[in-house]
Amino acid sequence: MKNQQALWSAHIAVFFMGIAGVLGGASGFEPWRSTSYRVTFGGVLLLLWAIALKKKFPNWRLTLKCLALGVALGIHWFAFFQSIDYLGVLLGSALIGLEPLIIALFAAVLLKEKLPQRYKVGLTISLAGFLVFGIQAGFGQSRLWQGCGWAVFSYAVFALFVLANRVWVQNQSAITISALEMLGAIPLTWIMTPGPWLPAHPQAWLYAVGLGVFCTGIAYALYNSSMKVLTASIAGVLLSLEVVYGVLGGLVLGDRISPSTLFAVVLISNLLFVDLIANQYLKRRLRQQGT
Repeated sequence: MKNQQALWSAHIAVFFMGIAGVLGGASGFEPWRSTSYRVTFGGVLLLLWAIALKKKFPNWRLTLKCLALGVALGIHWFAFFQSIDYLGVLLGSALIGLEPLIIALFAAVLLKEKLPQRYKVGLTISLAGFLVFGIQAGFGQSRLWQGCGWAVFSYAVFALFVLANRVWVQNQSAITISALEMLGAIPLTWIMTPGPWLPAHPQAWLYAVGLGVFCTGIAYALYNSSMKVLTASIAGVLLSLEVVYGVLGGLVLGDRISPSTLFAVVLISNLLFVDLIANQYLKRRLRQQGT
């Protein structure tokens, strides 16, 4: 996989991750129900995909590690939902800006990966956008520190998830790794889902399968595959765009957004320019200099 292909894979993956909340909201599912459908149907898709492509599964030690990392992914979602309960959706979304920063810090310390300068600039601008979200939401919540603590814990767990995948996909199939992780996440999501688990009607089945196939199965396979080439820190920075796609998806469904929200989205969207346009420009300049 070439660098540009990896970038597009990561962007498509983040797009599907970003619209998961929109599809979940449109379906009327509770957050845990959406999550459970995502990992269940997504895990089954990935498993069948791996078998169809005759992908080699890892040895039993790595298999157990992947399943355990899937459990950690479930814990990440649990902590994230806790932070939303304490902070509300808008301020909780503002704190998502910490996720790429934490991933970049973990990657620098544990994998010795350096974030290119243009990504540092893009991340700084996007953090300004998340700050706008925070100012719009206000910081007067009575349980602010508890919510922030759950959010930071959630993103730290996900950072370890990203770093482990960055290492493992160098020698293993991203599809098989992703399948095992989703299967490991299933039990906690089933426990946390209230009431009958099966979708109640055909439309609910459509949403449930769509969440699993697109927002998890395809999304995580592409995201993990991209890290065969991309560093964990760059892949982490791109996660900032989840909020952009979520807001724009809500707009398509009829949500109204304030001017400050639109301004925040524009600031965060600078990463699209940094990643897709600036990279092409730099590659063109390097080719010209080589000639």
